[in-house]
Amino acid sequence: MNYSSEIIDFFKRHNLYEEKMFNYLQENSIMIDYRVEEHRAFVGCFCQYEKNSNILLKFNLCIPFDYNDVTRLVCIHEIVHGICAYKKLNKHFDLGNSCEVLPFLYEGLYVIEKQSEDLNNYLKYLDSCIEEHSDEKYKIALYLRNELLENYEDNFDKMDRLSKRLTLRYSLFHR
Repeated sequence: MNYSSEIIDFFKRHNLYEEKMFNYLQENSIMIDYRVEEHRAFVGCFCQYEKNSNILLKFNLCIPFDYNDVTRLVCIHEIVHGICAYKKLNKHFDLGNSCEVLPFLYEGLYVIEKQSEDLNNYLKYLDSCIEEHSDEKYKIALYLRNELLENYEDNFDKMDRLSKRLTLRYSLFHR
């Protein structure tokens, strides 16, 4: 399967497109119909580890067909997870509390680029789903997204290091 040109263009604009990596991502992606609410539970990045270790052997992405800006936003979020995983293939890969920070950052970038009221409203809806009882990784990502957007640079590895540093700071001061 191939990602749409809009999705590929987004990653190229942000200096994240590497042909070999995207070939792997596309070969290991499964598409679902996001219009069917029951299918949405299957969206994600699913990792397979070496037995009794955190060595990442492979992963699959389950993403929606690219119908519109909302499904494209979901795809971007999951593909960023895929990029993080790809960089750790056959290496130690611990998801940790920072695992949602970069996907939230790139969602924010996409929404800023599109300047769509529907997309802005959808992101606000997603943000409103994160509450006090939500998983810590989502609260951290939501809290850090604006700071990362303000400090954004077109360097994924640099943004990854910054996200981990900010996650640690958040964890120390928000107990």
